[in-house]
Amino acid sequence: METQRCDPESMLALYRHLLALRRAEPTLSIGTYAPVHAEGDVLAYLREHEGSRFLVALDLGSQPASLAFAGAGEVVLSTDINRKEDAVRRRVELRGDEGVVVRLTG
Repeated sequence: METQRCDPESMLALYRHLLALRRAEPTLSIGTYAPVHAEGDVLAYLREHEGSRFLVALDLGSQPASLAFAGAGEVVLSTDINRKEDAVRRRVELRGDEGVVVRLTG
């Protein structure tokens, strides 16, 4: 456990970031849920509340995948620690086994 506390790429660090984001963004906990059509091993959905919108996309497979969506946004959290703040527009590219939370802006 101590090793995970000190490792910014650990599963514990990811859980902490996810919990902090959920607490900071009510949309992620009380927003409406709408599934997004996705191909292959990708699972995706939208959360919306009072003008705030988030896209959550998960590549449940080991191979890279992509998800087309309407609009644009910014990756606010990813299972890949180096991916934060990537801009996305109409398509989000996912690495194998990656999950992202995208704040939609348009």
